[in-house]
Amino acid sequence: MRFLLLNTVLACALGATSHGFAGESPASELEVPQAMAMAYSDRWSQQVVSVTNYPDGSIDQVLSGRGRGNVLGDYSVRTQVRLVPTGVDFVARTAVFSVTGETRSTDINGAVLTTTFAGKFEVPLDSNFQPTVGPRPFLVTWNVSGGTGRFEGSVGRGGFNGTGMSEGRFHGVSWGTVWLKPNSPLIRNSRRNRSPTP
Repeated sequence: MRFLLLNTVLACALGATSHGFAGESPASELEVPQAMAMAYSDRWSQQVVSVTNYPDGSIDQVLSGRGRGNVLGDYSVRTQVRLVPTGVDFVARTAVFSVTGETRSTDINGAVLTTTFAGKFEVPLDSNFQPTVGPRPFLVTWNVSGGTGRFEGSVGRGGFNGTGMSEGRFHGVSWGTVWLKPNSPLIRNSRRNRSPTP
């Protein structure tokens, strides 16, 4: 019963995993021939829209929200997350979950940038080993796994941080680098707006 309660509370608190945890790949593995690297940044907010708790303690979540950034512009975002309990650290007093999932961000023209994530999430527990309540800061990393339209063939990586709330709302900022194909409108515009070399 205690573990089920822990998972129920975490279902909201762990909404803050939209871009997820992924190991940093060396830049040489991400750089794409004939592609241009663009710095990525945005601000976003999401809300947990569905939670499914399983008897083994794992949790599935679906999140939905909106954001605005320099690469995506205004966009909508939908995230699917799987949380699997891996144990409790009784010394550090934290519940440990492995986290995997996928985020699909869609710009106003329908182009989709897809990111995947994997890693772990540690939740502080009180003296009774129950989840603490209130704002929960987080910091994670993500990797681009694909895209459509202007994001077709792109790769990239980055991170994001922010604050998750107990009712399933969360917000934050993202940063990173995305390598786009040469004929992407973003590439053409960035070349057009470059200042002439003196």
